[in-house]
Amino acid sequence: MRPSPLRAVCWWFGCRPDYEAMRHDCDVIPCERCGAEDTWYSDRVGDTQHNRAKAWLAHWLWYRWLPTKCPACGGRYGCKPDCDGIPF
Repeated sequence: MRPSPLRAVCWWFGCRPDYEAMRHDCDVIPCERCGAEDTWYSDRVGDTQHNRAKAWLAHWLWYRWLPTKCPACGGRYGCKPDCDGIPF
């Protein structure tokens, strides 16, 4: 059985809860998109694959492309001319 493409969308972006159905049955919140019977809170709002990818990309852009600062002088692209390399 092939997985539904909507299930893959829910895996990436998180499930879209059907709050209208929750009014009829308070214990279960189904997904509108993929049809999952019950969704976890983390599936609805939390740590989705999309949010993880955005956080990783932001981390990679800031910490891989921008060099670290010198602990002594604070220069990012090489030390300042009067830097002797001792931070105190």
